[in-house]
Amino acid sequence: MKELRDILAEYARCTSSMGLATIVSTTGSSYRKTGARMLILPDGRTVGTLSGGCIEEEVAQRALHVMETGEPALLSIDTRRRFGCHGSIEIFVEKIEPGDDFMGYLSDCISSRRPAHVKVIFEAGHSQRGSYPEDEVHMGIGGHEELILPPVRLVVCGDSPGNEALMHLAKTLGWDCILLEHPEDSTLAVDERTAIVIKNHHFGRDFVSLRWALSHSVGYVGLLGSRKRKQELMNALVAEGWEPEDASLNHFHSPAGLDLGAEEPEQIALSITAEILAVLSRHHAGFLRDRQGPIHHILCTSAAL
Repeated sequence: MKELRDILAEYARCTSSMGLATIVSTTGSSYRKTGARMLILPDGRTVGTLSGGCIEEEVAQRALHVMETGEPALLSIDTRRRFGCHGSIEIFVEKIEPGDDFMGYLSDCISSRRPAHVKVIFEAGHSQRGSYPEDEVHMGIGGHEELILPPVRLVVCGDSPGNEALMHLAKTLGWDCILLEHPEDSTLAVDERTAIVIKNHHFGRDFVSLRWALSHSVGYVGLLGSRKRKQELMNALVAEGWEPEDASLNHFHSPAGLDLGAEEPEQIALSITAEILAVLSRHHAGFLRDRQGPIHHILCTSAAL
C-alpha cells in the first residue's frame, strides 16, 4: 500500500504526461505478483518496483516511447533466461495524463477506505482501464482484474512507551495510524482492515479498551501483557455480564506479537506489526523454508497491505 500511495502522490505532483506499468500476468517464480505498478516520470525517474531491480530500467525506457507515441504496449519478459528468477511476466505499459479518471478513482478509494475494483483490458491492441462493479469478476483472455483493499488502519489504545516505534514502523508500511487514549468515547468507524493494539499497562484502562475493541468487527485485536493478565481481563468482562462474540475472539491475540525473541521497543513493534500483517493476509508466519508449495497465495484479487 505504501508503494501505491507513493505512486499516487508523485502522480498528483506531476503536470506532464507519465507512463504507468502494471504487471498483468506471471508464470512460475517472480519477485512481484500481478497488480504491482510502477510510475514513469517524463525524465525517466520511476516510483514503485516491478522486480528486484533487474527490469525497471528496461521498462522505463519502453514507457518513454509509449509516452511519446501514445500507443500502449504489452511486454513479455522471460526472467528465466536473463535473470534466473525461473519465471516470466507480462507488463502492460500505458500513457496517463494529469487528471486521469482512473488514478483519481484509486486515490478516492484509498482516502475513503473503499475497495477499488480495477480492470485492465489489452486485447488486440485495445486497452482500457477503470473501475467495475463488484459482481463483475471475469474479464476473459487478455484482461487483468484485481481488488485493491483499503490500507490497514492501526488503532493504538494507550499512550505508553513504545508507541513511537510501533507507529513509525506502521507508517513505513503505509498504514494509517490513530492513537486513542479514551476509546470508549470515540466515534471512530472501524472495519475488517482495522487492527487494534491495546497497550495501556493499566488494568482498568485495558479493561475498558478491550471491551470496546471486542465489541466491533475488526481484523485484529492485540493485547500486550501476560496470559495471566489476559485471563483476568476476560474474567472481569464475563463477571460484568458481557461476553465477546466468537467472531471477535477469533481475531483476538494475546500476548500480542510473533515469537521473535523481542525485548526492546523497536523489536516488540516489529513483532506486533508482523503478526498483524500475517493475520490480515491469512498467513501463518512460519519460516518460508518450511512452507510447502508457492510462498505467495494464488488469488484472483490483490490485497494491498
